[in-house]
Amino acid sequence: MIATDHTKTAKAARKSSSKFSFTTILSLIWRLLLASLGGYLCTIAVISLCARLGQLWLGWTFSNSLMGAILLSFLLYSLLIIAVIASRKLLSTSIWLVLLTATCFVLNYWLQGGNA
Repeated sequence: MIATDHTKTAKAARKSSSKFSFTTILSLIWRLLLASLGGYLCTIAVISLCARLGQLWLGWTFSNSLMGAILLSFLLYSLLIIAVIASRKLLSTSIWLVLLTATCFVLNYWLQGGNA
């Protein structure tokens, strides 16, 4: 009798733990896309801005400035992925990432003199 109760409890636990709601799966997909694609775009925006600022403020050649920024990009992309995965509020994380990316792209465009 005890073994039967234990078997029923184990089956009920497995059945309840294997169910994921649609919103949980959607949230997970959004989080992974935001971490990979959004983090990549944000890294490109920040690194291109850093390279442009290194050229203008520090007097480096653009190639040297870009090389230093590429080294920084490995750290930045890793930190962005960790931050997106670890965040509790997905909507505010998405908004901050979009705002940071757009700001860096606009500043970089402005520093280039409007030439894409």
